Amino acid sequence: MSPMKIQQTHFESNDQTELAGEWNFPDPVIFGGRRPLVVLAHNRAGRDRNCNGPAIPHYDGFLTLAQGLVASGYAVFRYDKRGCGKSQGKFAPDDEKSLSEDYLAAVLHAVSHPDVDDWRVFLLGQSQGTRLLLNTINEIQNLVLVQGLILLSNVTEPSLFTHVRAPFLIVCGKEDHAFREISEARLVHEPVAIGLERGFDSCLGLLLPKLGHLLSAEEHPASANHEDSPLQFFNVRMSHEIIDAILPWLRSRSEAEPDAEDNATPWWRNYFDEEYMQLHRHWEEPEARGNVDRMLRELELPAGAHIVDLGSGYGRHAIEFAQRGFAVTAIDISEPLLAQTIRGAAEKGIPVIGTDYEPNPGQIQIIHADARTVKMPRAADAVVLFNSVVGYFDDIEDDDRVLATIARLVKIGGKVFIESDNRDWLVRELQGRGYSRDYDETPYGTLLRESRWDWFKGISIERRKITRPDRTTRRSELRVRHYTLAEWRAMLGGRSLDVARVLPGVHETEPFSGTQSHRICLVANRTFHGRE
Repeated sequence: MSPMKIQQTHFESNDQTELAGEWNFPDPVIFGGRRPLVVLAHNRAGRDRNCNGPAIPHYDGFLTLAQGLVASGYAVFRYDKRGCGKSQGKFAPDDEKSLSEDYLAAVLHAVSHPDVDDWRVFLLGQSQGTRLLLNTINEIQNLVLVQGLILLSNVTEPSLFTHVRAPFLIVCGKEDHAFREISEARLVHEPVAIGLERGFDSCLGLLLPKLGHLLSAEEHPASANHEDSPLQFFNVRMSHEIIDAILPWLRSRSEAEPDAEDNATPWWRNYFDEEYMQLHRHWEEPEARGNVDRMLRELELPAGAHIVDLGSGYGRHAIEFAQRGFAVTAIDISEPLLAQTIRGAAEKGIPVIGTDYEPNPGQIQIIHADARTVKMPRAADAVVLFNSVVGYFDDIEDDDRVLATIARLVKIGGKVFIESDNRDWLVRELQGRGYSRDYDETPYGTLLRESRWDWFKGISIERRKITRPDRTTRRSELRVRHYTLAEWRAMLGGRSLDVARVLPGVHETEPFSGTQSHRICLVANRTFHGRE
């Protein structure tokens, strides 16, 4: 087994008791980059981080488990219970309140290491450790992006799963009461009933034959002297069985996510495709009419005016504008989305033209182009950006190029409508917990969205996983830079676009509030001054 990098640490529990722990990391040459993390919680006896206690001083069960996980590429965090090993305080096996607070402190400290991938955190508990884990899971999930729970034996009553929002794996022997109380025989290689009720996709149980309760010899003295007893939780043979049993599930939840920084292709090149359109059309299309009502009310355009929809997507707004008698130019870089615009327009009986002619009222002109460089022979009466493309690019100068494009596309005296996330609301929402997580049931599968805020870059990172009806999955990532209202005003003003009005999102109560409005809408006038 390859050696592991060990880093000792100390941290405080809620009552200021100093606890000792350590991170274990795999070989950085073999496993580069930030590593997924497994935080361990061992059993009821007075044990140190290796799961050694007075009765069995050289048991080393959790050391063996840590070595196996590290050899497979995972970082592991272990700690000494209070009053055990190098931790201070007094150990009391029945003081679950203090022990649970210790575990919560251990998890929060574990994810703080810079070499830990805090997007891929797993919690593993054995025996009493499962109770400590479940006692604190609600608080942990509010602060840490937990990707899964692994519960080894002694799984407690189903009521403790009330707050579990992550998939879980239960490993127990055939006589464990978890079989009877949670899902009976259906636990074996089948979804657990409680998991199905909560919409989870990976709640599996696993039966290891001949394993018994997975209790240590110390907890079953009668079997202590029998080397082959099924109640021996960890000997060399059994530890490898445990590791081999949990690794396939662990890997299915912790495979590396796409990272725009490590990918030569910008995220938006492949993000906006047919599947994106399928996932969003079921809820976005019904909103298009209300969005267009708001835009037209603020733009105050004459009948038949020419509107440019920049970053038009699959045409939900462009088609609505054309149906109301406006001449529309739809510009997007995604060919699949533009193809859907053409299909959608045909279904509504709206003529579609190419780039050789200007659109007449009631027509849609299709332009496949990059928002930073697109040009038109004649400026339009208005430009709209709904879910603004400003902020999509790694280089901040590209955002200014988009604003320069807008200044070229709208005539002097024309108007611009920009709708986007409100940065101040987003920061307030994400800074408390560090992330947000939600599920959306769509006609095409279950969509999991996990968002976080990157303070250093001023961007939100949203990772998405779609689980299709056939159980196949697809992962993608969206990275968007966000601006304050003051920054928007300065950037637009630098391109001769003067902000005339600030509004909240279409479905939010007016007036706009810096921290309370989820979305921000800007109405700007194209003036005579400024630079090109």
